[in-house]
Amino acid sequence: MHKKFGCDAMARLIDQRWSGHYKTTRSRVKNFAEVRTTLEYFTSSETGDAEISIKAADLLAAISKRQFIFANEVMNLILYLLALADKLLQERSSSLFEGYDVINFTIT
Repeated sequence: MHKKFGCDAMARLIDQRWSGHYKTTRSRVKNFAEVRTTLEYFTSSETGDAEISIKAADLLAAISKRQFIFANEVMNLILYLLALADKLLQERSSSLFEGYDVINFTIT
């Protein structure tokens, strides 16, 4: 479906590392207009599948709220800022002291 509407494939929301969460939120921010267009298509679609149309309408209403848009943008920014720390903390050679320094640097 992402090829039809000209956007990147969306990552699934599953248990994953912080870097995976960043890729997911980045994808949602980057492809927001395309996701909205796709949901509008299925909401008004004459596909004959009322259940899909109803789910698309509900999801469209949810992602159109300012609270969702704001939270998505904020989480994307926070996860972007933590991406470097996440990468450094995943290295096998990192010690607890280095981890503390990375976290402390990221926070300040």
